[in-house]
Amino acid sequence: MHALVLLWSALVPAPGKVDPCALVTKDEIRAAIEAKRDPSALASLKKRGVVWTITTTSDSEGDSQICRIHWVGNVGSEMAERGDMAVRVYEAEIFKVNVSDMNRVRQRNGKPALVAIPGVGDEAYFFGYSDTGDPEARVGKLAVAIESLKGKPSVDLLKAALSRLH
Repeated sequence: MHALVLLWSALVPAPGKVDPCALVTKDEIRAAIEAKRDPSALASLKKRGVVWTITTTSDSEGDSQICRIHWVGNVGSEMAERGDMAVRVYEAEIFKVNVSDMNRVRQRNGKPALVAIPGVGDEAYFFGYSDTGDPEARVGKLAVAIESLKGKPSVDLLKAALSRLH
């Protein structure tokens, strides 16, 4: 078992060596943007010919690497929607401390523990209030967060990002 941990540690890079924008594709981002919409509203946008423009920018923020994602949905020359989200990569130790601290505060305030996301990474939670929070997951020495996109679309994007860590 110890040998597997050492092998995994060698395979998973440090946060500074990971380009968070390379963890998700523009097609996956578009799918997440569309999946967050009400199906009838999305059908209406598609019927009107919505075209999504997605830009990504990699940056460092403290000990994290972050991919800032901006999107605009245009129908003809008219903007129908715009928004921002991010993919953040950081040290797993920070993730563990955050989980512990948030659960301690939640318990002190009579709230339930963070909602676990089964089958994602070594461990994953919605950081916030139930499944309306940002999903974050730990894999080995790294953690990945999807910020400002809620619910199942954010978990799908998180899974895609985690699949490219090795």
